[in-house]
Amino acid sequence: MAGNFTQALQNVLDAEQHIKAIAGLPANAQAVQAGVAALIADAVPKIKSEQTLTLAFVPTAQKQLQLAETQLSGDTPLPQIKATIESVQTAAKALKSEVDSITGGAHNFIAKADEYTQQLATIESQLNAQIVAQQAQLRSLQSQEASARSHYYYLIALGPFGLVGLVAALILYQNMQSQVNSLQAQVNAQAAQLSRLKSMAVVTTQMHADLSALDTCLSSINNAVTILCADIVVIIEDTEQTDKTRAVIKVYVIAAKQTVDTLGVDAS
Repeated sequence: MAGNFTQALQNVLDAEQHIKAIAGLPANAQAVQAGVAALIADAVPKIKSEQTLTLAFVPTAQKQLQLAETQLSGDTPLPQIKATIESVQTAAKALKSEVDSITGGAHNFIAKADEYTQQLATIESQLNAQIVAQQAQLRSLQSQEASARSHYYYLIALGPFGLVGLVAALILYQNMQSQVNSLQAQVNAQAAQLSRLKSMAVVTTQMHADLSALDTCLSSINNAVTILCADIVVIIEDTEQTDKTRAVIKVYVIAAKQTVDTLGVDAS
C-alpha cells in the first residue's frame, strides 16, 4: 500500500495530466497553465529523487546498525564497532546534504504554486465580471431587437401604408439581430472558458495541497536525518571513551535504528 509520500506524489502527477488536457482557456490562463506544468516538471523529479535516495539508504543503514547492536552484545572491540557506525555516518551525511537541498527547493515550489492559484482566482474574477457586463449588454440589445422586430412586423401588418419605412425597419431589425447573435456567441464562449478555468483552478488548488503534503513529508525526512546524524555523532564519541559501557552505547544504536524506521515510513 502506498504511503503518504507516494500517494501525494502520484496526485501531483495526476494533476499535471489533468491541467495539460484542459483546452480553450483564456490567453492569460494559458500562461498559468504552462507555468504550472513547468513547475511540476521541475519539482517532481527532484522530490522523487529524495524519496529514492531515502528508501535506498534505509535498508543499508538498518543492516549496519543491526550489526553494531550485535557487536555491542558480544566482545567486538569498540574501534571495530566505531568503523561500523562510521559507515552509516558517511551515508547519512550524503543523504542529509541532498535532503537539505531538495527540502529548501520544495518551499519554493509551494510558494510558486500558491502564486499560480492566486493568479487563477484573479483571472476567474475578471472573466466573470466581463460575462456579467456582457450579459447586461445582451439583455439591452435583446430588448432593442424585440422592439425593432415588433416595429418591422407592425409595418408589414399595415400593408401598402407601411411600405415607406419597411426597408429601413428591416435593415434595423437585421442589424440588431446580428449584434444580439454576435454578443450571445461571445457570452457563450466566455462562459465555456469560465467553466474550464474553474476546473483548472480546482485541480491547481488540490495540487497545491498535495505539494504541501509532500513538503510535510520532506520536512519529516529532513528532521529524522538530522536526528540520526546527531545520534551517530554521540555513538561514535562514546566508542572512543573507555568510561562508556556497551549497554549505554547500545541504547543509542537502538534509538538510531528507530529513527531509520521513521525515515522509511516518511519516504513511503
